[in-house]
Amino acid sequence: MDKSLIIAEKPSVAMNYAEALGSFSRKDGFLENGEFIITWALGHLVEIQGIGVPEKWNYADLPLLVDFRLTAAHNPGKSKQLNVIRSLVQRRDIKEVIVGTDAGREGELIARYILSYTNNSKPVKRLWISSQTPAAVLEGMNNLKPAVIYDHLYAAARCRNMADWYVGINATRAYTTRLHTNELFSVGRVQTPTLSLIVSREREIENFKPEPYYVLSANTESGKGSFIAKYAGEQIREKSELLKIIREVEDGTGKVTLFENRQIKQKPPLPPDLTELQKQCNTRFGWTAAQTLLLAQELYEKRLISYPRTNSRYLSSDLEPTFMSRLQAIKHMERYGPFADHIKSARPTIKAIDDSKVDDHYAIIPLDTVADKLSGDLLTLYELIAAYFLAIFYPPAVFRERRIEYEISGHKFKALSKFVEQPGYREIPGMASRTEEPEEEEAEQSLPELKEGDDVKISNLEFSEKTTQAPKRYTEATILHAMKTASKKSGIDVPGDWGLGTAATRAAILETLKKRGYITAKGKALMPTAKGKRIIDILKTEGLKSADLTAAWEDKLIGVEKGEVGFNQFIEEIKEYVTAIVADAGSVTIDNIPEGKKELGKCPLCGAPVTETKKAYSCSAWKEGCKFAIWKEIAGKSISEAQAKKILAKGRSDKIKGFKAKHGGNFEAFLALNQDRRIVFEFED
Repeated sequence: MDKSLIIAEKPSVAMNYAEALGSFSRKDGFLENGEFIITWALGHLVEIQGIGVPEKWNYADLPLLVDFRLTAAHNPGKSKQLNVIRSLVQRRDIKEVIVGTDAGREGELIARYILSYTNNSKPVKRLWISSQTPAAVLEGMNNLKPAVIYDHLYAAARCRNMADWYVGINATRAYTTRLHTNELFSVGRVQTPTLSLIVSREREIENFKPEPYYVLSANTESGKGSFIAKYAGEQIREKSELLKIIREVEDGTGKVTLFENRQIKQKPPLPPDLTELQKQCNTRFGWTAAQTLLLAQELYEKRLISYPRTNSRYLSSDLEPTFMSRLQAIKHMERYGPFADHIKSARPTIKAIDDSKVDDHYAIIPLDTVADKLSGDLLTLYELIAAYFLAIFYPPAVFRERRIEYEISGHKFKALSKFVEQPGYREIPGMASRTEEPEEEEAEQSLPELKEGDDVKISNLEFSEKTTQAPKRYTEATILHAMKTASKKSGIDVPGDWGLGTAATRAAILETLKKRGYITAKGKALMPTAKGKRIIDILKTEGLKSADLTAAWEDKLIGVEKGEVGFNQFIEEIKEYVTAIVADAGSVTIDNIPEGKKELGKCPLCGAPVTETKKAYSCSAWKEGCKFAIWKEIAGKSISEAQAKKILAKGRSDKIKGFKAKHGGNFEAFLALNQDRRIVFEFED
């Protein structure tokens, strides 16, 4: 009896297909019954390989605009599975092949490369679904399409794959060979703009000059009670301006110009995609993106959560009948069971179901398997995913916000209070995010109910001196957000919500930047190394340092998908671009390469240049015995390049806050050179 061969993208999806299509016997690398054989890929089993690429790196050989052949991935497990698929494709009882990989560019590429490499000659159909519930699988199988309909999608996927190869290998070899060092200087369409974001933020911090300003608070009396208001004019930078305002409003009376008393409803959040989950785990638990992905993958393989490598925060409509069984599984959890019991209707209170916003995969939610054997980080992550899922069935949180504004002698003051009236979904543990809480001074006061025109009087004034703060370094949470939302920052208008990398690749990109010595992590903060700064400084092709290259590609790839831009046209344009990259790199000479260890100033002990090293700003004459150094971390505080320069130039830094005392607590001080030219603390009198 002739059979249909279905190729899934991963083993778990193959199991879902089997659940919908009948009873199967398990074989080595596939499932089989009387009608179907279901096998699976393990991601990319087949890759492209440049033909005639020289092993020795030489700038004169560039650009490498070679042709490609398909080759098996260099992984024993993948090679074995590829051989399984090859043998199945060649079986005489296989009448057709059904592509059941993910419904998107990468899924199409994975399957087409496999079929091409295995010399398939059988008819090919496409199963195009975003959910693997039995109902969705059966509906998809009843609506199979000829694979030829998706040829333009495959062409776009090939274009992206080849373009990344051309840009990556040529840019990396060009700059590595031109720099004349023994170090690899890797350049890529995604990793380099990501590095550029981190370097740019570090430069903002280094060049930032803190400025003092004043916050003025007024104890205010009204006929219905007292409250504290803040000065709401332009930021007060000068003490003389502060004192002038105080003189003009002290003991003054004024009129209420605005009173608002409103109810605010805050909807529950959507279930997470992988990037949102990684952001939350980095913020809450300090996990790296790679750690979160590893844990999520383990939960997925235990059949406790849906596929984690998803870009969508929405659910497909065919999942709705499964919600109650998923909630039933959560009821067995000690911490979240009572909150699942409160849900009487498995109908979301927010618009979490939207088929138009689900591409390859839907949002991450629990499955209907009871998670009764989890502990440690796996339990922590599962509970967070369960909390998000429970939240979509809960009502919104309701806040009461009051706002008062008044003027005295032309100066505006305002006060705000906000408190929870109904917790709604926020009563679920983990759902009341700290970032949603009112400011401390607002939460501690309850504003009286006034109306416009009411009299108010200032009874006392208090002020505090503060300093403007430098931008914060990226954490993995904030850099993931910046990567995902790159489309909003690009100067090129491209439809869709594309970003730098995908949910599945962003964690690996950050790990690659660390392994290649471009960035380092200090606590949660990400900092560029001297090597990372250097490659960004020397790159001559600006497009490699921004998301604009991805934007331009995405614009063209959408055209390829629609059949408006030809495959050959796209590739020829990429080759021209690569040729320009190589030419740009050729203008880098020994004379104009920014020195990796640039001079920050002269050593106060011997006069030799002071340069940046891994742990300090050190004298370059250390081989001759000079021991001068300004450590990059002193008393738990990072010392910036700008502060090191100031010490070398003027003998003293600016006042630095955040030093940690040995016996606890923080303190502020200057770093200065003493008579022996050693670094010491100096304090204000």
